[in-house]
Amino acid sequence: MLSSRLDMLLENIEEAKRRLTMPAGQKSKINRALYDFTTPKHQQRYFDGVPIPEIWKLLKKHDVVVVDEDGTKWTGFITGRKGRTAFDLAPDGTADQKGIYPETYTNTTLVLTWYKMDRSGRYEIVAYLS
Repeated sequence: MLSSRLDMLLENIEEAKRRLTMPAGQKSKINRALYDFTTPKHQQRYFDGVPIPEIWKLLKKHDVVVVDEDGTKWTGFITGRKGRTAFDLAPDGTADQKGIYPETYTNTTLVLTWYKMDRSGRYEIVAYLS
């Protein structure tokens, strides 16, 4: 009985070691890049729409891709005057032959918030890695 509990504990430790985590330095660099994109020179930038392609391109420059729940690259669109969502992330270049990313980062997600301004019709965007 004690042996089986010990085996289970060792399996949990090995599982924790296998979890994919983004290094803090990489996360900081990406967060700085996202901030600079949405708030250049510390001035809020407003967009004609939610800039998904630009954000995805920025992440790719840092070797990160956004993935769906099934492990494939995220495809879709954002709707509504305001909203908030979180996206799973994976290291770029780790997809298998079917285009599935077998592991996503366990310590971070991309958080995206948008709000369409009433007067101008432009969007305020907040994006960061949690």
